[in-house]
Amino acid sequence: MPHFKVTSDIDGNIDENIVEFPTVGAAKDDAQIGLADAARDTLPNGSHATFSALVEDASGNEIYRASLDFKAKDAGDIFEEDRQADEAADAVALALRKPTQQD
Repeated sequence: MPHFKVTSDIDGNIDENIVEFPTVGAAKDDAQIGLADAARDTLPNGSHATFSALVEDASGNEIYRASLDFKAKDAGDIFEEDRQADEAADAVALALRKPTQQD
């Protein structure tokens, strides 16, 4: 059976394993399942987490790369983000209303 190197990065914790899979497709499927499992096991835990997996064949060629980026915002975060967007929009609108100087 072919050997594959599977590297996972679960929110900064890197793990490398040499694994046998019958096909490239099976290696890809396992990486996807691993990411989903890692997300399920890790969350909820704060407002941000990243998960990635890399699969290489026996020659070291990358054959698959996948990642998940979890971002969460509570009501306070949403309010602040909206406030900043409104402030930026107001600044742009004000700049557009100012007359330009012609030489």
